[in-house]
Amino acid sequence: MNQPLCLHVLVMSATGLTKKDFFGLCDPYVKLSLRRGTKPINCQQTKTSKKTLNPQWNEKFVFNNISSQDSLWFEVFDANRLTRDNFLGKLHFKLNQIPIGMQKIDIYQYGNATQYPLKPKSRKSRVSGILMLKFLYYNDPPPRGSPGMGTHSLAQLVPGATGTIESQPRPQSRSPQSQPQPQPRPQSRSPQSQPQPQPRPQSR
Repeated sequence: MNQPLCLHVLVMSATGLTKKDFFGLCDPYVKLSLRRGTKPINCQQTKTSKKTLNPQWNEKFVFNNISSQDSLWFEVFDANRLTRDNFLGKLHFKLNQIPIGMQKIDIYQYGNATQYPLKPKSRKSRVSGILMLKFLYYNDPPPRGSPGMGTHSLAQLVPGATGTIESQPRPQSRSPQSQPQPQPRPQSRSPQSQPQPQPRPQSR
């Protein structure tokens, strides 16, 4: 029986987005869509950053009870109040491209972010910029006695993506025997142990 899988995604930032505003800026946000086949089964999105082409989100999203055959889509939009939101780029891939870890860890503290170039919706789409992401994909619950693993990068699987895989070991605590033992202090002499002065002989 296959164990249920859990995916953590950290949407960190984007740089070099396409100008859509009259003033050369935009109000970007990212829409995440977990799809089973062509049907979206879980949709989430980041907050909207105001008037920037280099937004910083640093938001974590969790997808539970998923299959390795599902796909994850990222779509970046420029939010508009009166008109339809402008498309700024997309990215998607199958979850079976992500190596499965064996233990839940803190995605904020482990691993390096990977840069993914945004792709156009069609040939007519004017798209630029990159999206910085982290992934943590693991069994839920993890198997007993399984080693911990860091977050993973798709830099070698997604064309144009750049980044590295990094796992940081936990610091080992010192054993009591390895700690230095305190040295005993030297004892001071008692007054009785000190030599007494001899009396001088009296002259006749």
